Amino acid sequence: MKLSGWCALPGALGLALGLFGLTGCESKGTFAADCRAVPTGIANPNGTLTATIDTPLSVKTGTTFTLTVDEIGSQDAVVNDPPDADAAAINISGGASPNGDISIGSLSTPAVFPWTRTITVTGQPGSKIDISLVSGAQIAGIFAVICTPKTTPAKLVSIDITA
Repeated sequence: MKLSGWCALPGALGLALGLFGLTGCESKGTFAADCRAVPTGIANPNGTLTATIDTPLSVKTGTTFTLTVDEIGSQDAVVNDPPDADAAAINISGGASPNGDISIGSLSTPAVFPWTRTITVTGQPGSKIDISLVSGAQIAGIFAVICTPKTTPAKLVSIDITA
């Protein structure tokens, strides 16, 4: 998990941006992945998954926020910048609804980035909402290469829940 430079701005600048509703956090992750081809079953243990998402740093119980997935990339090779996935999944855990694995794109409707989803905060103050990368896939006709992180959870961000 890597937080970008504009994630946590200190002092007066951070306060000023907060007054305009511009507090947020861009989180990036690059993960080694296990990939396999469907329907052939050919495996490649040297894949790459990447993701960039935007979330707030903290949220209040009972409110909503917008999760923006700027990109999810997948490649069945070790690369620095894999192409956008045609289909992907993220996981939201902790005090949020929806909760669990969420699909982005499919065989019939490829993912379009940026992708957004409204999240409702259901957790108690002091708890967290974790967002992790589950998978990314490249699709060509009836064939797909599906990549999953070697290490799970492939956490992108933890969001603090406040009162």
